[in-house]
Amino acid sequence: MISSAVRNGEKALDGAPLKNRTATTSESETSFAFACLLFLTFIIYVAPQAIFSFLEPLHLAMVSAVLGVGAYVHAVIRGYRWTIISQEVKLVFYLLILAVASIPFSGWPGGSHAFFNDVFIKSIIVFFLVANLLNSENRLRKFMWAVALFQAYNAYQGFNRFSSGEVYISRGGARGGYSGLTSDPNDLALALTMTIPFVWYLFETSRSMFQKWVSGGGLVVLITGVVLSYSRGGFLALLALFLWFSYRKVKEGKKGVVVMAVLAFAVMLVLAPGSYSDRILSIVDDSKDATGSATSRWAINVAVAKIIVAHPLGVGLKMHNIYLPGIEAGWAGVHNTYLEVTADLGVAGGILFLMILWKLFVSMGRISVDRRQAPGELAPMAEATQASLVAFAVGGFFLAQAYTFPFYILAGMAVALKDIAGRHLRISDGG
Repeated sequence: MISSAVRNGEKALDGAPLKNRTATTSESETSFAFACLLFLTFIIYVAPQAIFSFLEPLHLAMVSAVLGVGAYVHAVIRGYRWTIISQEVKLVFYLLILAVASIPFSGWPGGSHAFFNDVFIKSIIVFFLVANLLNSENRLRKFMWAVALFQAYNAYQGFNRFSSGEVYISRGGARGGYSGLTSDPNDLALALTMTIPFVWYLFETSRSMFQKWVSGGGLVVLITGVVLSYSRGGFLALLALFLWFSYRKVKEGKKGVVVMAVLAFAVMLVLAPGSYSDRILSIVDDSKDATGSATSRWAINVAVAKIIVAHPLGVGLKMHNIYLPGIEAGWAGVHNTYLEVTADLGVAGGILFLMILWKLFVSMGRISVDRRQAPGELAPMAEATQASLVAFAVGGFFLAQAYTFPFYILAGMAVALKDIAGRHLRISDGG
């Protein structure tokens, strides 16, 4: 058996280590499923069916998801593992069970059931596919390139829309691409900020001048997209990302990189549109908030906190909004991931979500500093993934993203990376 041969340190007939042969075999077994995943990710982030209406009847997202799951099941039948079993995967499974259990007791069972089918279960399926199909360093890198390019497209669309005056009149922020994940300026800002660490990793590890130019240009486009969104939550997530990056580089003794980052951040603020500074200052100065949205958001946060106290077991999946008093904010619910999941799934759900986020963060931190556990480019990949988690963790205070694709795609990447690093460590230890 290959597994026993690996433990004994044997080599394949061509002289190559069997651990490499095992990884190659796993890739070949799931190559079609991985291709379907890439296409599904393209549909999720770019939404070509919203650009070309003749594609709508094809239901591309459903088709690619069904093909991906079907191809994965076929690989499992032929001997590929059925899933990674890790603490993070178990916690996501528990969160899924809690969501299902909340539906019969929901304030509106039909609404919770519809949301589960339309949104949450799809996010879980994508998480499962990402975690299990990114089974090598090569695939992780390819997936990062795919996400980087798709998000650069959305940022470019945001730039185009801002230039043409297609903005939210009340606050000036540009819409992004045509996907529901980036069409709103706040969603766009968080999605782009979560992608920036991966593009930086690709820039640092570019294997050709072409890759260097593409990734470098992608960084500029992504940061520009965050600024032109005029999203205050996006700015704070970007600031947190910058501070985390600076902290890591100072610990590594790379103070020159930090100086360059400070200059780049300063240049970004200088080149930003004049009204952008007023928008950002409204975070701390209510008089500059022409829309009054900050006050409304705070009122909703307080209202949702009261719902949590009154219903510690939760009010049902995505149903906290029907318990809100008549706050004229025009929103479907609270703009806070942590309050959202706690109000819906109870205190237990809030704790579970925080545990998932914390476990992923800690595991990426360990891999990024342990070169023995993370040979090759796994350590910088883990550093980028951890930075993306930082962006989400901060941005989550200003946007409800407990059930949607961005977090579960990121979580799947982290789980996959941890599994690859773990396999390397077991092989190197001879276990």
